[in-house]
Amino acid sequence: MTVTVDNANGTLHAAQIANEAASGLVAAIATEDPAAAAEFIDAHAGAGDFWNSTTRLLNGFKLLRFPETGINIDRVPGPRGR
Repeated sequence: MTVTVDNANGTLHAAQIANEAASGLVAAIATEDPAAAAEFIDAHAGAGDFWNSTTRLLNGFKLLRFPETGINIDRVPGPRGR
């Protein structure tokens, strides 16, 4: 598994990073600006785009209609993702 986290100088640079350095499957943008989100989503070439949401929904929810259980962003102790 690969997670790419980087600083970007604007939405087009963020999309460039996602297109070149990430897995190519999915990317997300966290912003309150709808125009910035739309610009990022239009420029991203991956299979899925998310705005103010976790990317874990792509593998499970968008493709199989149930949330991905193997990747969690919360801090629940114990084994997860069987």
